[in-house]
Amino acid sequence: MSTNYMSINLNQQSELLLPPKTMQWQHSLDQHYKSSNKILVTSGGSFTASTSQLTCAASWPGFVYDRCRLDCVIDLSYAGVGNEYIADSIITYFQDIPEETYKNYLVIVMWTGIGWAHNKIINGNVNPKIKNVSYAKKNIIPTKTDYVEDAYLSYSRIIELYQYLHSNNIAFAFTYYANVLFPPCLPRSDNTTTFLEQLSSKEIKNLQKLNWIPKNTRDYLYDYSIFQNYSNEYHPSVECNLAWTDNVLLPELEIQGLIAKFDMK
Repeated sequence: MSTNYMSINLNQQSELLLPPKTMQWQHSLDQHYKSSNKILVTSGGSFTASTSQLTCAASWPGFVYDRCRLDCVIDLSYAGVGNEYIADSIITYFQDIPEETYKNYLVIVMWTGIGWAHNKIINGNVNPKIKNVSYAKKNIIPTKTDYVEDAYLSYSRIIELYQYLHSNNIAFAFTYYANVLFPPCLPRSDNTTTFLEQLSSKEIKNLQKLNWIPKNTRDYLYDYSIFQNYSNEYHPSVECNLAWTDNVLLPELEIQGLIAKFDMK
């Protein structure tokens, strides 16, 4: 990657775009993998929606697009959303397209923090929106009650989306912005809670047995940024997003059989 290419990306992170964002620029990075699923659909919070332009890769969905030579990415992410929005955005997207096209898609979801719960407002004017429903954040500073309620809401929506994608034979992978499920959990500067503090042991096991990416608890994107000494800032840099994509996300997707190595010879 050239210095100019990276400097452009680093200077374009101030204003985020509304979903859905379509990534379909001319590929700029070397191809490392190939996939039979040529359309990537993503959703998440700010760790996924970490770009303000659609001309080149500046976030992990864009780097997956380039590295796998996909046809396009449909990025449904938006900064500050909760896990209810994330689940709703994916389910609504697939409900609106023909089932016979599902085989063309790969879904990667990066779930967000516990405590980012939202109220659904019909005909609201708050972003983000899914059709006529706005997702308005409940509190600036979550209370203990908010954490408990959002942990159970997040748990139920993760399980629901897992079952929805599995039952519809849609290729998918789940990750989290930080390790909040497997002890020990690194303290996060957003001061949000973890599932370990809120759910029953049975519910925790139900989540843990899902096929999460990554396997190493130090390799969730936030944790990876800290342990690899990229920065002391909350949100990982563009350089960190690229390194995490190359060293963690793509190799794990290959292990799961969702992509395959591309022979560059």
